[in-house]
Amino acid sequence: MNKKPVRPPFVLLIIGAALIVIGQLLNPVGGVFIPKETLETDIFLLGVPFLTIFIAILLAFIFFIATLAQILNYKVSRRVYGIVETAILTGIALGIIGMFQPWVLAAYSYGFTVLLVSTLAFIVWSHIVPQGVHHKSDLGAVSVSEFESKAKDAP
Repeated sequence: MNKKPVRPPFVLLIIGAALIVIGQLLNPVGGVFIPKETLETDIFLLGVPFLTIFIAILLAFIFFIATLAQILNYKVSRRVYGIVETAILTGIALGIIGMFQPWVLAAYSYGFTVLLVSTLAFIVWSHIVPQGVHHKSDLGAVSVSEFESKAKDAP
């Protein structure tokens, strides 16, 4: 059965770009329709530009994960997958140790950066399926009568 290649979800990038434009235009345009005092004191209105940009960044990250998964799924060997996963988990452990050790202040900054990058890498890497792994949906349907007939034929 030939499967059609799945296209990357470009709609996420389009929505993200629209959200960034909305977030950037909200302050100048909002000042025309909403009194300046309200804009300066209303927490929700102050937070909308941040939220739109934050959601746009999340959508871009989701697009990146989906595209990378489409490219690498079932193409990475289990050995390489395990090595990369171990390296990422080691980075998470080193980042935590760097952040919570009380002796070197510079290690705190590096620890935070290593932990952040390793956590994001783990989120991405956990969406990649190595070679030889099959999902239940890939196995197809099995009827009970077919299973019973094969069980009767077995010695």
